[in-house]
Amino acid sequence: MFSLRERPGWRRRATPAVTVAGGFNWRRSFGEGMAEIFRDQVLSAPRELFDIVDETQVKAHLAEVPPKRPSQSWNVYTLSVLLSGAWREPVPDLPEVTVPAPS
Repeated sequence: MFSLRERPGWRRRATPAVTVAGGFNWRRSFGEGMAEIFRDQVLSAPRELFDIVDETQVKAHLAEVPPKRPSQSWNVYTLSVLLSGAWREPVPDLPEVTVPAPS
């Protein structure tokens, strides 16, 4: 919630670029920092993950920065977290990640 005095500032702020597919989505435009988090989690996941997905294809996909299909990165990451049981543990200390915003 903001006060009426702050409203002009909100109106002047830069807005992210809008594309045919919609506005800016940080989940789809991540850089090397986020890709490294994905790689660490997925490649240290239980071997059962690679009974579900092709290990060679996953490694090739995780090497792309930014990936051509970022939703696949999130899907494989989610599977690896679920299979590892990491979601039942306290939140780990993760490095700060910078997401490149559109200009």
